Amino acid sequence: MGINLKNTGIINFKDKNITYNFVKEQHVNEPISDNIYNAINDYYNLMYLIKNSWLNKKFILKMYGAGYNIYGINDELQAWIGAKEKYECLMFIIFYGGMLYDNAQKNFKGTMEVFDFDEDMWIYSKLNFIDILKGKKARDQKEIIKK
Repeated sequence: MGINLKNTGIINFKDKNITYNFVKEQHVNEPISDNIYNAINDYYNLMYLIKNSWLNKKFILKMYGAGYNIYGINDELQAWIGAKEKYECLMFIIFYGGMLYDNAQKNFKGTMEVFDFDEDMWIYSKLNFIDILKGKKARDQKEIIKK
């Protein structure tokens, strides 16, 4: 799936021990295939689904890479939602220091997957593409992403 577990450990945050996995992106030098015709369309369809599934009016989406940066009040970067290269899922990555990070920490249970230690980014949730594809119509897929 493109995930390389580099390190596992426990950090203490607000008197809670949280287990984390440190992941590193994988890039493979591969030629493009005949799927490029559908892949480009699927990329834009995914971006459209993300944008139209976003209900929160307090946070603004701005396209960045294969997803959207999420900005809060005063144009402060809070998180990112989208697809990373070579991963088979939609990711919601929260950046350290924002309101979303603080709110997520209050209710977080389970293993923390750290996406980039240097940037203090962690994967708060993932939604596998195979789960999104269970919806046969765009509106069904939109509902799956909302949940």
